[in-house]
Amino acid sequence: MEGLRFSIIIPVYNSVRTIKECLEAVYKQTYENYEVIIVDDCSKDNSIEIASQFPCKIIKNDSNLGAAKTRNKGAKEASGDVLYFIDADTIPKPHVLEKLAAIFKMENPPAAVVGAYTSITPVSDFYSKYQNFYTFFNHEKCQEGKIHWFWTACGAVKRDIFFEMGKFNERYTGASAEDMHMGYDLSIAGYEIILDKSIEVTHLHHHSFKSIIKNDLKKSAAWCQLFLEKNRGNKFKHGFTGPRNLISMLSAYLIVLSFLVSIFIPFLWAVFSLGLLIFIGTNLAFFKFIMENTNFYFLVKGILFHLVVNLIIPFGISLGIINFVRCSFVTRKR
Repeated sequence: MEGLRFSIIIPVYNSVRTIKECLEAVYKQTYENYEVIIVDDCSKDNSIEIASQFPCKIIKNDSNLGAAKTRNKGAKEASGDVLYFIDADTIPKPHVLEKLAAIFKMENPPAAVVGAYTSITPVSDFYSKYQNFYTFFNHEKCQEGKIHWFWTACGAVKRDIFFEMGKFNERYTGASAEDMHMGYDLSIAGYEIILDKSIEVTHLHHHSFKSIIKNDLKKSAAWCQLFLEKNRGNKFKHGFTGPRNLISMLSAYLIVLSFLVSIFIPFLWAVFSLGLLIFIGTNLAFFKFIMENTNFYFLVKGILFHLVVNLIIPFGISLGIINFVRCSFVTRKR
């Protein structure tokens, strides 16, 4: 694989804030054998006008297809040996392709390689920083080396194996679990996926309270359904699906429910205090990480918002269980 060629595939939808920085970073790669494919999912801003200033191939969807179909469309047009998927709101470090090339040129290379976010985002608002911390921290909990999941924010896969797996599953209408689905399918088929945290991208996404809640509901529902379909027994580990997050969610509900009931039954303040201690203790490493990178005021907001997040995610999980049962029933009926 001396002439190993990469196809960098970037889906774009209303990415005017970030697409220029993304492509500037892409074209500063120290490894030179690559092409860039932009797939416009019917953007309503001038993202593609900006992208057209760079020597990339631009494909335009006739209608809004969503992340899975858009990435598949880009992959179909790719000529590289390896497909490298990133988002339009990421900035890959200059060495990313060089590091990926070194891995894929090994004697027994893996089928896919996943990278990581940098811990800090230059986006300054609270919600964007919190979400970047949350994603980074949960990925940091994953052991480097062999993993069982894929990630399209920074993930590379051999082109022939990608198509052998049937591409990204197009049942997902928005970015949610199509990459996790691909990772599980690769693992079940016996292929190896490697996590290398030195392969980094900086995330530039601008979040709001509403966008995080919506994202958490959607992804937790999709992940839960996929988890029940393909990962029974939790044999495929991930930072987001560990016991720490489960205990965190249970203690969040214990805090809220005991607080409400203690208004009428005073001795339940002890239960409230216990729930709070469990919640803080379970998330202590995450809160310490936030404090190391921000300040006390941000930490207080972060603890309160993390409580809200842990109250919201179970609703998504419940929806995922309902979808799994409904789909199982329909399949049996057929």
